[in-house]
Amino acid sequence: MIDSTERLTLILLLSAIPLSHLLAAPLNAQSGECRDDLRDSDGYIIRSITVEGRWVSSIPLPIKPGDSYSNIKIQEALEAVEKAVRSKENQTIEFDSLGSAGVLYITRCLKVEGHQVDVVIQPRYVRVDLYRVGSNILPIPRSFLPTFYESVPPPLLAFNPVVGAYQDSHYGFASTFGMSSSLLNLPQTLKGQPPEKQDISLDLNASDRKSFEHGFYSANADLSLSKRSVTEYIQSLALEINYQGEEEPLGTETLSRQAFEVGGNAQLRLQTDFIHTLLLGGEYRWSENHMTGSGQNNGSESAFEGRMIAEGRVAGGFMREGIWTEAGSPAHGNVYERTSAVVGFEKEFLLAENQTVGLEAIVAGGRAWGAPQYARFFGGNSDRNFLYDSLDSPSITAAPSGPWIRSFGEGQAVARRSLNSQGGTSYWSINLNVSLPIPRLSSPLIPDEEAIDGVSLKQLLKTKAGDSVSFYAADLQKQGLSPEEALAKAKATYGEVKPAIDFLADRANVYSLKPIIMCDVAQLNAPGADNKARLALGGGVQLTIVTAKFEVGYMHTAVGEPRDPSGNFFARITFENLF
Repeated sequence: MIDSTERLTLILLLSAIPLSHLLAAPLNAQSGECRDDLRDSDGYIIRSITVEGRWVSSIPLPIKPGDSYSNIKIQEALEAVEKAVRSKENQTIEFDSLGSAGVLYITRCLKVEGHQVDVVIQPRYVRVDLYRVGSNILPIPRSFLPTFYESVPPPLLAFNPVVGAYQDSHYGFASTFGMSSSLLNLPQTLKGQPPEKQDISLDLNASDRKSFEHGFYSANADLSLSKRSVTEYIQSLALEINYQGEEEPLGTETLSRQAFEVGGNAQLRLQTDFIHTLLLGGEYRWSENHMTGSGQNNGSESAFEGRMIAEGRVAGGFMREGIWTEAGSPAHGNVYERTSAVVGFEKEFLLAENQTVGLEAIVAGGRAWGAPQYARFFGGNSDRNFLYDSLDSPSITAAPSGPWIRSFGEGQAVARRSLNSQGGTSYWSINLNVSLPIPRLSSPLIPDEEAIDGVSLKQLLKTKAGDSVSFYAADLQKQGLSPEEALAKAKATYGEVKPAIDFLADRANVYSLKPIIMCDVAQLNAPGADNKARLALGGGVQLTIVTAKFEVGYMHTAVGEPRDPSGNFFARITFENLF
């Protein structure tokens, strides 16, 4: 097992591509505009110098507009940009705040007009997440440009917001917002200073969703005190206090709920691909529940809940599994129990360079014993995404509310329709998404550029990752490990990083537009209700670009009950990865 410092060391070793191979490498994609045959004696004058990147800061360069062109000075300028990207402050913010590090390579583009030269310095940066497996091998928004964190507005760094919008026929149009902040580092971050390395962390995570068309809303705030790197296998231990407030649709009724939770969790890192990360958690919950139209067991409730969520790599794809169990005791009613399980899998099947067919499959099921109406299962569309949402987000840690069938609005699918719609006591569902590539409407994260003669940047990136094993083993020997132990540990570490490097090089796109084919099958059951399985078919479009992911679609109820809705139009857009 490797600790945080060793993981950072390895990632930085992966980025040790000799600059001598890259400084003179022009962009082949812009070969009609970029030149690389300029000599100092030709008498060119620098007209402008541009550094590509996100939140680009003012970098002191050894050459400026108006100076005579000099190959040596241009090389020194590229080295100055590399130094800025790899500065201690930049790396500290990225590693401690985002839990990631990156592979850097730099190229340049020289644009000539008459005897004037426009210099474009092009640092390319591939960020690798050190803790979240899915962030490396899922088609999520990502950029190939480095971030100059000292220029990011401090409030943005301090609260790391995620904003978006959600549309559903039953819930209506809604805004969404989320944020996370390290409170112990908050004063330094707001002052623009890099965070201090601490084993103890106090984190605040909050999210909110509000319908513009109805009174529906959900709010969640979680305060977590955690200790990181507890042992070789225990990545973190945390104590949590959580507040939840919501007014959500359940069939034709509405559930108003206020809840407080106290509990904890342990996040484990295992040395297997099938289960790479394991989250164990449990808490006590007190809640006040009121379901309109149903006086059954409305009121306060005490409950205990537990969960186990695992994620890892399977057959070159990403898999996440979850089990939730609850035992509740309403103030006016009998004790009830509820259990749910979900398994999700995603894989990008490579057809051609950075052209993939994406497959997403989710299988879920649950059962409740003696549950009041507000604790039964109701199905429909959801803004939760079991595969893509963060492992510690409220949407993942909370138990599923029922089957995911997208031809129904949120909470609209019931087990039996009556004067007051009844929820189910058991359910199962299967959901499939297949996304298809459109080559002209996508762009690879790693450009297909030649870094050195006959070797592309993609090939060089993967080769250097493998070559770094010997360098890392030598570094471990300096720390006191025997040659055999050092080599074994270096190979194990490279085994963790290699799938991410391969995916980012061969499959990841900086933007892509894909049509999606969707299919949902679900059955929701209750005593006295003889429901058949419902089938929904449809399609949509998925757009992923740098900081945004947008999905829009329509699902038709192909097989259902007589009074089921004919279909549902839904959409979701999320802006993340803002720095």
